[in-house]
Amino acid sequence: MVHNDFIACEVCGTIINLRIQMGSYDIPIRFHCPKCETRIDGKVVIEPYKIDISDANPISTKVEECYSVELSAEFPTRKIKYKKIKEAELTPFIRNLTFYTNDKNSYEFTQESMRFADFLVEDWDVIKQNYRLLLNRQFKLLYPRLEKLSKLFDFIPIKNVKNELDAATINHQVLLTISGVVTVLGGNTLSSYMELNQKIFKADKGKIEQLIKFVVDEEINLDEIEKKMISLIDSFSTVYEQLIPVISLRNANNLEQLDKDEYGISIASFEELSDFYAKSYEWILANIGIIVALNNIVARNDYNKCINGKSLSDFNNLTKGSKLNSPCLSLDEPFSKPIASLRTILRNAIQHFDSEINYQTQIITFKNQKRSEELFLIEFANLCIDNFSIMFYLLEVVYSLRKIKLINSGIAPTISDLKKDDILPKKRSKIGRNEPCFCGSGKKYKKCCIGKG
Repeated sequence: MVHNDFIACEVCGTIINLRIQMGSYDIPIRFHCPKCETRIDGKVVIEPYKIDISDANPISTKVEECYSVELSAEFPTRKIKYKKIKEAELTPFIRNLTFYTNDKNSYEFTQESMRFADFLVEDWDVIKQNYRLLLNRQFKLLYPRLEKLSKLFDFIPIKNVKNELDAATINHQVLLTISGVVTVLGGNTLSSYMELNQKIFKADKGKIEQLIKFVVDEEINLDEIEKKMISLIDSFSTVYEQLIPVISLRNANNLEQLDKDEYGISIASFEELSDFYAKSYEWILANIGIIVALNNIVARNDYNKCINGKSLSDFNNLTKGSKLNSPCLSLDEPFSKPIASLRTILRNAIQHFDSEINYQTQIITFKNQKRSEELFLIEFANLCIDNFSIMFYLLEVVYSLRKIKLINSGIAPTISDLKKDDILPKKRSKIGRNEPCFCGSGKKYKKCCIGKG
């Protein structure tokens, strides 16, 4: 169902048709008047239906032709255009069906993308509290909470929480499983991250010792990394509903086929998206040394030995902005591949306030010294999702390092009698191949990280 309402710009009086696709979520209003470029902001409230708007006034007068803006929280929309009101036009909902192979795909991809939005509203606060209790070592408060939570889900093998490793495992499993984040990351992305991290656990004793040495020598503060990650998920939660149309299309592998000159995402705020992009980019750059160290350990058996004869110390001494182009880092090495989407020019332009958007065309111009680059808003939104994906990749890495560190300190999970050296190949005989893997995945040992090595 589409609502047709009319507003008039307070500054120049231009009449604008709001073509509103009714759906599950309230719809932000943010566009510029096509005549005087006054910023018009507001919200369409779905239940009960009303329009709250600034710098424009709702009017009852209907016209035969005027500028028209499509609004939808769930689907791509066509961009602002001048049209005859009686001109036949597909609704955003019906048009969205044409972007997919069939009606079922369109509905399913959209519904799956909305699952994470529901999680953020309904469950994120509880999960966030549990993470903060863990990172602040409030174990007396945390363990009973996690035991109650674990009893709700059969996939969690730990029912009696006795130590920090148990708590970290439950937190991680719950976040990845009930949140719907798998849909946000898309396809088999999370599985590929987990498989990549299995390289950490499948490593020989010397590499495991290098991992522990790296965490200790470089004073890697895993708690601080995760605390900032939690804050970034909070930031992402404020923009997530703007990204639902993009996530649906990218999961269907149809985003590249969308005619971006004609269609986009009318509800997205470049200002809000760029704030998340900049924050997430800085966090990724701050922790990218971990990726370099993992490549060094797996490929060269020494966390400090980079490619091209460089050292991790050389890399850490670089400015953030130059790290991606450093000879210490190769995107061809296995742990670097998930960060390939990072774009230095965008980060620099946002940091130096040298970017601007035309909301009519939805084209963003990023400037960096003498260079410039243009992206459609929907393309920039896609890069924000890529950054979110890299965040979860690093979260997987940090989780793996935390497990190794805890097991090395003598803490064993309660689902087995393993000791700290059981992460090494020579100790594997202590676990039956059909028993649960001690990493907490719930999979049989023979099918999980170490068991496959």
